[in-house]
Amino acid sequence: MLRPAPRKFDRDARRKHTGPAHLVIRHSKIDSEGCYATAPIKKGTVVVEYTGPRITIREADALYDDHPSTYLFGLSDGKRVIDGEGVAAFINHSCNPNCEADEIKGRVWITATRDIEPGEELTYDYNLYDGDLDDLSPCSCGAPNCRGSMYSEKELTRRARALRRRKKKKSKTTQPKKPKAKVGHLPITQGMETATGMAPPRGAGVGWDSPSQLFLTNSACHWSRGHALCLRQATT
Repeated sequence: MLRPAPRKFDRDARRKHTGPAHLVIRHSKIDSEGCYATAPIKKGTVVVEYTGPRITIREADALYDDHPSTYLFGLSDGKRVIDGEGVAAFINHSCNPNCEADEIKGRVWITATRDIEPGEELTYDYNLYDGDLDDLSPCSCGAPNCRGSMYSEKELTRRARALRRRKKKKSKTTQPKKPKAKVGHLPITQGMETATGMAPPRGAGVGWDSPSQLFLTNSACHWSRGHALCLRQATT
């Protein structure tokens, strides 16, 4: 028996949860569809609430793991998100928005930050955070001050640092390894007598994984730990 399509792909299901009469969903130049005002909205007006089921971040990850577009709004507790529905879920991001989103006692409200004319699209700054480094989340708002991403400026700074660290770490791992002075295991007597003038017990051994990582084996472990450094200097 065929299972119904997941709710995440059903945009029409989200439309059914409508909002105020002066807000409508129309085609948007920013991204697919957007929310538009049909009447004047004064600065400071609470325009609409961002509604939808509250789910945990783990539930959201499982639900949207294979889908880049979501309607999730992260709450300040860091544990839950709102899986948006209704007109508020269709409000697009802009780097030069006319609204802002505020969380008050666990509820999210969209408020006008300036006067909005009839026919104007509502937008707010998503200020995305905590995404995968490979996720660019590009912005297409077209504003003169567009930062090119829906991530917040703080998050972009953090991501830039993380990418530099990853690039630096990757460059280190791709550098050719220095040739080892010896391979395998050496009897202690081949290096220890030269370095320390002392002969260890017969059968004791020393070996290494790389020129910078020396490790003792067998009976050498309990008596010649200090001499191992001498051996390292003598054999590398």
